[in-house]
Amino acid sequence: VDEIYVLVVKTTKKKTHGVSVNSLLRSNFLDKDGYYTPSIDALKSSIPQNKNGVIYHGHDMLTETTIVLRSARIFGLDSITTLDEIKVFSPQTLKTSMAWEALKLEIDLEIDIKPSSHSASVQVSQVGLHQTQSITVKVSIKDVRITMALLLAIDADKVSNVELGSILLGNGSSSHISNCIKSAIHDSKFAQFSAAVGGIETPTLSGFFSKGVDRVLSEAAQAIFEMYESSALSTMPSVFQKNVRKALNSVLAEFFSVEKNALCTTPIADGGVDFRDLLLPQDEAAAAGGSGTAPYGDIFPLMINVFKQEIASFDPDTGRMKINDVLVKPMIISKNSKQSVDGVGDETVIRWKNDLYSFNSQTNIPGINNIGFRVYNFRLENMDSLGKPLNILSPSPNDKDGHVLDNLVTLGAVRDSMKPLRGVTRLLIEIEAEDEEHNMHMTQNEIDISLEVEEAQIFSGILAKIDKSAFLSFPLRDFMNPYCWLATIPKPEVDSISNIAASLVELSLTVAQTRFGVNCANCTSPGMKELPVLLEILETIGTITEFTKRISNSTVALLLRGDYVQGEVDRLLYEAEIRCPHSPAYSANVPLTPISIFSTPPKPTIEIVELYLFAASLVAQFIAVVTASDPQLAFKKDNVTISLTGQNSMVVTGDAPFVDFSKKEGWFEASLDEINDILGGFQAEELMAPGTEKKDADFFDLGINIFLRSSILDEDGSFTISVNTQIADGLSLVSMRVSGFDTFSSFRVFKTIASQTLLNEFAWEKLQFDMLFSIETGTSVQREVLEKEESQDTYPSSTPARTNYMKVNTTLNDIQAAMSFLLAANRTKLGNIQLGSILHTGHILPCFLSTIDTFEITQLSVVAGAIETPIITGFISEDLEETLAVTTDAIFNKYHNALVEYIPVFFR
Repeated sequence: VDEIYVLVVKTTKKKTHGVSVNSLLRSNFLDKDGYYTPSIDALKSSIPQNKNGVIYHGHDMLTETTIVLRSARIFGLDSITTLDEIKVFSPQTLKTSMAWEALKLEIDLEIDIKPSSHSASVQVSQVGLHQTQSITVKVSIKDVRITMALLLAIDADKVSNVELGSILLGNGSSSHISNCIKSAIHDSKFAQFSAAVGGIETPTLSGFFSKGVDRVLSEAAQAIFEMYESSALSTMPSVFQKNVRKALNSVLAEFFSVEKNALCTTPIADGGVDFRDLLLPQDEAAAAGGSGTAPYGDIFPLMINVFKQEIASFDPDTGRMKINDVLVKPMIISKNSKQSVDGVGDETVIRWKNDLYSFNSQTNIPGINNIGFRVYNFRLENMDSLGKPLNILSPSPNDKDGHVLDNLVTLGAVRDSMKPLRGVTRLLIEIEAEDEEHNMHMTQNEIDISLEVEEAQIFSGILAKIDKSAFLSFPLRDFMNPYCWLATIPKPEVDSISNIAASLVELSLTVAQTRFGVNCANCTSPGMKELPVLLEILETIGTITEFTKRISNSTVALLLRGDYVQGEVDRLLYEAEIRCPHSPAYSANVPLTPISIFSTPPKPTIEIVELYLFAASLVAQFIAVVTASDPQLAFKKDNVTISLTGQNSMVVTGDAPFVDFSKKEGWFEASLDEINDILGGFQAEELMAPGTEKKDADFFDLGINIFLRSSILDEDGSFTISVNTQIADGLSLVSMRVSGFDTFSSFRVFKTIASQTLLNEFAWEKLQFDMLFSIETGTSVQREVLEKEESQDTYPSSTPARTNYMKVNTTLNDIQAAMSFLLAANRTKLGNIQLGSILHTGHILPCFLSTIDTFEITQLSVVAGAIETPIITGFISEDLEETLAVTTDAIFNKYHNALVEYIPVFFR
């Protein structure tokens, strides 16, 4: 009762959430001229001791007069000004009040006058002589308010067991529906029916053959009315409470006096439900390919028509789609009221009380002890932003069997004066870091992140082969149980992909525009202030909108690809018959064992993985910019100093067996100077003529460069490390390649700054880093609904596996590095190294390492003159690769200097 009230009430004087009952009356019950014509049978049945509509028959001394009711029209039923909430007055009594601005009643009467045949007549009978007059009586009342209380004793068991088919069908007869209603009504009568009338206009009579008679009778009626108007108004409540209520109860008694169980049966039927015949009017169903015979009656087409006209239509008064105020907003308000959740401002909001994600753990990252991550306070705003186009439960014109329903919904319809759909959540990042002096620092950043979507159109095609017999025998008691509706669809055969009865055959999502927003609610890191600037850069060049479109399209394609979604649909169909109370398989005690024919999630497509990498590269750039703008997130930024902390912490006695590099006494110390001179000085390198083995010229370069090229680096001057580590499903890091190791411009190593501490300083012209990723996509089975033979509605199509490669490139120019380390080498062990153990070059380093008691890097400083914009290549989509290049270039152009300045901090 409450839901019906919400849907039908919205008047000009009393605003509520719902459609206009006046509009509902005009579009579905009233004539095009705005009046309602009761059926003549109903009119005749309302006349006490009805004799074929005769409301008067009598004799006088001259004439015999018969007055017959022929028709009536009621105007003004669509002038309702208020309709109060329907309240439960007692366990079986409902009470409400309603008011009309004005009601006008027109009654067509036929008056037959002939000579009286009564024994007291003074005339001699003249058989065959008579006079017939058709007249119209008009009476209008204003400001009518009726209060009614209806006793309605309904047999709950009977009404619960009424089957859907018994009220839909019945050979097209509306009496079949009424019989089904009667079967569940134990008693019905008006306990109260009172009326208050603000005024009555003078009744008029017209239609007499003689205009003079018309005038005389109308003037007489006016004179009588003026004499008794006040009395009529004062007695009106009593007339309605006694006479009208008595008449209405007589009508109800006669209506319910027939055999209560007569004809309330469900026809036997087989096959599947054709949505064209179920949801469309007869002519539209026939034009769409259905039978056009209304095999399911006209109730559903009427409901669909009401939905389209009164819910899924535009309201010129509010400038909004009616569905927002009729359904969406009341549902959200109802949900929030049950959860004690309020709206924000004028908008209704859906809130998630639980965290979307939370993580808190210790780390092995140097300088960072603990990381906490929490996503919470998620809410959806402006859900009441549905706009055009809006099309729900529309039989698909592309399906020849009438089993597919098309649905199109538009959210964030700013073109229809709606607000964009908005999702907001709060992100908490907590980092516990330790600086060089081992002081603990806690950073807490609470960030509000929002996403606004404009003109998001979601289209879906849903295949549902509903069993006609299960549909028609559906009991009303389970009408609100979704599992019972699913149970009307035959469940699929296990390990079979044929004869699918329910499936998502089409899905698409398009978004006109998206906007991200970031706001620091409580941030202790100054670098976070750069997030809005970064997002503004992305919005300006269209990166956010482009990414959103691609991720939505790729996600939709992933859902339709393979059988994961179909498996979930199949699982629901198996579960439905167990959860539906009127199903033979229903059991409240047996635990559910969901069966999924295809339970393997689809492997990400190449497009999805590319988008993952696209997003990951943007996130990495964001982190780099925020960190560079806020160095205290990692380590304290200070001037580069030579660190002797390791040396100062060593306790060295006078007879300690460690090599003292400051004394230059042994062969080892002398050899270090020799190595420095060779590798750090210019040496001649023989260059070979291209394509020959002959010497072409001598080239002078630092010895370290010549050594690296001749002994360590590949022919192209690079050094490659094979990694082959899986990062995520379908994504692996194959290798890391470094080029430019042989571009040393200076190389001075093993400079003694303390007894066991050496300083190394060197510089490169350029270092280039390349990371190679592999992206793998596997084989999947994709369902497609095709126009094939009736014996096979679907078939599997295979998507072959393939591997793609992507490369991430970044380059540092003019690099200067300084590294000091504590090296406590045992002099005795060093002196005992035998010559034969170091004759093989591969043994030199292990032998030397065996003599070291302590090794610690005490200082690492790296400074770069410039960073070239990173380049990612290998995308299948050239447009996506170009978008990433433009975005990265824009970010690096703005933050290049900050990133360069942060390099020393990063390495320290």
